[in-house]
Amino acid sequence: MGKDFTVTINNPERRLEWLEALGTTKFHVKSFKPELPAPADVDDLNPVFYLDLDLLHPHQYQRLIHYLATKFNLSLGQVKLDLEERGVPIPAADCMVTICNPHKWLS
Repeated sequence: MGKDFTVTINNPERRLEWLEALGTTKFHVKSFKPELPAPADVDDLNPVFYLDLDLLHPHQYQRLIHYLATKFNLSLGQVKLDLEERGVPIPAADCMVTICNPHKWLS
């Protein structure tokens, strides 16, 4: 499903962080509609898109794990577990969404 939905990060600070973490600012997300994150997952309850981890290249996935482990001082195992349980929220206000094949999703 996520292969039809991408977001491009346009917030300057977040753009730099994503470039450092994954070398790009354009990502596949699970849905074209932002959603409210679960209250336990984040401090901010603004709408988010969720990164489609299944569509990351394996090298990007490993790079993301290492980046997050370093940033939050967590073990690699804990980061992997958190990614599986919570995913990676991307604030909707920080990006622009693009829908490929909109006839499939908007009719």
